[in-house]
Formats: sequence, structure tokens, C-alpha cells
Amino acid sequence: MKKNVLIVCVLLIVIGFTGCTNSNITANAEDKVNSSEETQDYETVGKIIKFSEDRVHVLTGDIASVFKVDREKIKDFYLGETVGVKKVNEFVLEKYETKDFDVRFTNMGERILEAYGEVKEVNKDKFIITSEGRDLEFESYDNISLEKGSEVLVEYLERENKNILINYYAENSKLKVVINNIKRAENSGVMILDTEDIDGTKYEVYVLAETVLNFNHSEIKKDDEITVYPEVIRESCPAQIDAKMIKK
Repeated sequence: MKKNVLIVCVLLIVIGFTGCTNSNITANAEDKVNSSEETQDYETVGKIIKFSEDRVHVLTGDIASVFKVDREKIKDFYLGETVGVKKVNEFVLEKYETKDFDVRFTNMGERILEAYGEVKEVNKDKFIITSEGRDLEFESYDNISLEKGSEVLVEYLERENKNILINYYAENSKLKVVINNIKRAENSGVMILDTEDIDGTKYEVYVLAETVLNFNHSEIKKDDEITVYPEVIRESCPAQIDAKMIKK
């Protein structure tokens, strides 16, 4: 699935997800954000896609910009977090809250559609689900880890009557856990959640740049109950999970 996501991203944004220039942003969704009163005081509002020493790489629409920020002032920010970048003698980051997670767009402004249903058929490179009385077919460039009859949430684009798969989330793979502690990987800036399920099994959950969330990074707290859809589970103690999606 990671290969599939990568291919979709390349098709949509040309670069993955610099100095700072006043480049035009073509993404419809980001145009709306950056033209609003809430963002006009910022150099840009976007998603952190990389930390490198005293540089922060921020993706806005299809434009990736690099800002030099005091290393001591980036320790409270995480990979994948949405931030506003201000220039006050130097560049500084401010946490920016997304208010609506119900509607999502690609970096090029295309609305991401969702379908929830039952897997009707699985072949080598495609699968079909039945959702709200209709069959939807999706092609995948990676192994399809779905079983016939299982429930799945699919994210996709609709183009010329063809469904372009972005990602899928199998309901039988999800884990419900409670957060015991929140920490940050110093070099990468990845948010790591120490969690535990109802049976006492412990997991380290890695919130990556591509992890889909229905909340802001600043809103997650100790003792929160979350649902985690794993991309990868590593056999360690505790088990380490690369999260594909996390819901509160």
C-alpha cells in the first residue's frame, strides 16, 4: 500500500508531500486557507514534512518550503503537524488548528471521497466493495491485505468514472488503546504514543507524516482513548506500530 500511496502522491503533487519564496499555490483547498483572514498574518500555513537540524520543511498545497528556525523553538512541534510560519526578525512556528476534519482534499485541491462497505471480491491487483447498494472497484499497486466479507473504509478520487485508490483501512485490523504517555523522537520529530489496550498489552504508536488523523496534534492528551489502524506492526517489546490512521 505504501507504493500505491506514493504513486498517487507523485501523480497529484509532482514532488512528495526551497529558501522561502512567494510562489503561487494552485491547490484550491489551500488557496481558500491562505486567503482567509485567519492566515493572512503568516508566511504560510502547511504541514511539517521534515526536520533537518535547524530547518523545517513545510508543505503548502504543492509547494514545499524550507524555513530556518531556532532548534530550541521546534521541540514542541511534530512531523505531520499543521503549523503557521511567522517572520518576527526570524522565522517562528505557531500551532494551527484545523477546525473541520470531515472534508479532506489532496494537495492539488481534489476532494477525497470515502466509501465504507464489505469486501465483495479480491484479486491480485484489485478489489471490489459493496457500499450503499453499489459496487465500487479499486486497483492497487501493492499487496491487498483484505479478505472477502471483511469491512473496510476506502479513500479514493473519482476521475472520468474511474476510482483512484488512495488508501484503505480494514476494520478487523484496528486497535483500541489508551494513551499513557506522549513523547517526541528528537531527530525525526515523530510523535510517539505509549499506549495500552483493555487487556494490558502495550504498544508504541508512531504518528508519521502520512498518518491520517481526525484531530490536531495539539489536542491529543494522556488518558485519551484512540483507535489505531496499523500500517506496520513490529515484533518488539512493546510492539511498535506505524499508524496508517488514528481516530479519537
